[in-house]
Amino acid sequence: MEVEGASPAIRSALESENGLGNGVVKKNSELKDKMEIEEPSAEVASNSGSRGGWEKGVARVKPEFLVKDHVRELDPKFLSAADQEKFGNPDISAALNAETDGKRGPKLKGRNKNRSKQNYREAVKVCSYISREADCPYGAKCRYSHDLKAYMQTKLPDIGDECVIYQRKGFCPYGLTCRFGASHLNADGTNKKADGFVEGSVVSDVKNGMTKDLQRNLRKRTFDFHDGGQQNKRGGKDRKKGRDVLVAAVEAKKSIVESVIEADAVAEDEDVAVADADIEDESMATGDIRDEEHIRLLPAERKRLNFAGKLYLSPLTTVGNLPYRRICKRLGADITCGEMALANNLLTGQQSEWALMVRHSSEDLFGVQVCGSRPDVMGRLAELLKAEVSVDFVDINCGCPIDLVCNSGSGCALMGRSQRIEGVVKNMISVLDVPLTVKIRTGIHDGKNIAHELIPKLRDWGVSQVSLHGRSREQRYTKLADWKYIAECAEVAAAAADGNPMPLFGNGDVMNYQDYYVGGHRI
Repeated sequence: MEVEGASPAIRSALESENGLGNGVVKKNSELKDKMEIEEPSAEVASNSGSRGGWEKGVARVKPEFLVKDHVRELDPKFLSAADQEKFGNPDISAALNAETDGKRGPKLKGRNKNRSKQNYREAVKVCSYISREADCPYGAKCRYSHDLKAYMQTKLPDIGDECVIYQRKGFCPYGLTCRFGASHLNADGTNKKADGFVEGSVVSDVKNGMTKDLQRNLRKRTFDFHDGGQQNKRGGKDRKKGRDVLVAAVEAKKSIVESVIEADAVAEDEDVAVADADIEDESMATGDIRDEEHIRLLPAERKRLNFAGKLYLSPLTTVGNLPYRRICKRLGADITCGEMALANNLLTGQQSEWALMVRHSSEDLFGVQVCGSRPDVMGRLAELLKAEVSVDFVDINCGCPIDLVCNSGSGCALMGRSQRIEGVVKNMISVLDVPLTVKIRTGIHDGKNIAHELIPKLRDWGVSQVSLHGRSREQRYTKLADWKYIAECAEVAAAAADGNPMPLFGNGDVMNYQDYYVGGHRI
């Protein structure tokens, strides 16, 4: 730490006194008189100009924020036997802060790696079905205990008296294992239900969780993927086959409509029921046509995004989790998106990856961001998301600069492989019934921008919206984002031949509302 205007003697004293080890806070009474901020010298004041007499490169610290009279505190149980013998005083904190002839007390060096570690694992692991007073489907083969009395004897003590879930919903699904169970457990360990509680009335605030059955099907590869991963396996080489399948689907849809119209006409003329009409395919609908399960949506039939005038909370890896998004939603965010999830991990049923799909009831406009490089894998993922996840849009991450992601061909590496990214986009669009968006960067190499070339292609392939980070992959998060180039790309996205411009979100270096409204970052 540097103190504005402090003399070299004070700075050297600060450097010597700040050598704190082992997480022990030292007493700064000796620095109390040294920390007084001195007035800058006349030479410094003359050279600093309009900076108010402060030296350039030195942070100004207000006196009220200076650390004073801190006392070192340490629990004796974290000391080794040698250190305890060296102090010879049961009051370790007093010995640490004792002064003899103006000198500080003894110093502690190193870490006590041999100290005992407390183990909080339960001695008896009770079956989750039994704890909820339900029948265990595994019966005698269950590897968890069904003995409630043995569990009650070894259960860890409660950490609170009131269960928030029980107060809000009238029933706690954790039952006997709840660490706040004193408020809703009987003496025999059975779970209480509040007065007026109706069975089945508890509705979870979150959705998109992975069930055990789904996890089992994914891990055993028994999940029913129709044809989401069969088209465009090699990206651009099988595009013709994909177009043929789409054309055949459109023709089949037209033939169904024509058959139904013809059957209705016959029914009117001959006064017979539509059910008696001569229709070869028995699966054809004779009333309202509901063929979503058999024929994919055409581009004109797909749901459109409406992000105009809305505040978009970008997906933030390791930051944008559910609690964070709930706070931002409460503070005014309109659009939220989950953290980046890897396609292969989702398809193999990894619980940690599926936790990124969870959506809260307050998130009325919510999307998920996925990352992958193979068109067939992304096609299967699109079908999985369509069947099991409730979202308003799906975002493909083509902007992640991390080596682990790019070395596998995913993330920002996709920007340099036009045929591969085309296969990924078209394969997912052919399966999804919600809009598809793409996150990109300015390019892969610094100074070689290619986003303006990729954006028109993404629009032609059916992408509904593009988010552009104003840095290249090589830059990662260094230097400033290029908002002039983002503005140029926004003009390219708006120049649509069919008169329907594609929305473009710019991001990078928007740290506060001044950057958003005053800094010219609203593209």
